[in-house]
Amino acid sequence: MANPFHYSKTKHIRTESPPAYSRYRKFKPHLRIEFSGRCVYCRALDRIKGPETFGVDHYRPQNHFPLLSAEYLNLYYACNLCNSRKSDFWPSSQLLKLGRFIPNPCDHVMFEHLRYKHGTVTSTSNAGEWTIEHLDLNDPEAVHWRETVIGVVDLLLAQIQKATSIVADADKRLASASTPAEKANAESLLDQAQQQLTKSSALLQNFADA
Repeated sequence: MANPFHYSKTKHIRTESPPAYSRYRKFKPHLRIEFSGRCVYCRALDRIKGPETFGVDHYRPQNHFPLLSAEYLNLYYACNLCNSRKSDFWPSSQLLKLGRFIPNPCDHVMFEHLRYKHGTVTSTSNAGEWTIEHLDLNDPEAVHWRETVIGVVDLLLAQIQKATSIVADADKRLASASTPAEKANAESLLDQAQQQLTKSSALLQNFADA
């Protein structure tokens, strides 16, 4: 997992079956589980940004489709920024003919429209290009934030690799120790490396899918 931001290569099949709430906001906890705590558009993780910066997105906007306001299949988990920028956009027939729409992970294979190149979102279709432009996915602040997160992930991966190597070396030293001092040194090295490995692995999980 070098880049924690990634678009799926398959369509998402919904797994949650929440009650038929009359208020769409009540679906948020279910949507958070449904979409692994990620914004369906920019792939940001709420475990990093905070759940309070995420909300319920109506793929088909309430202004255009009021009857779908509390329809679970029309609801998605999105960061507040993407949700605000998407607003009540719905493509006209002319835009659809041009392939200019915002894809969602249940009806579309997101990887066929959007991909990440380090901290920048790139398009592979007209829909992807439109989405990047309409949601301003590559605003400088967002790109910088993603690059910072990727840097942290790279650092944690390096720490895990180093700690794993030290654990293996300490195990060998412990097995071949011929004196109490050598055994004590090997055990101390092993304990420190295992603690680092546990700590770095736990931190890395914050950037993985739920």
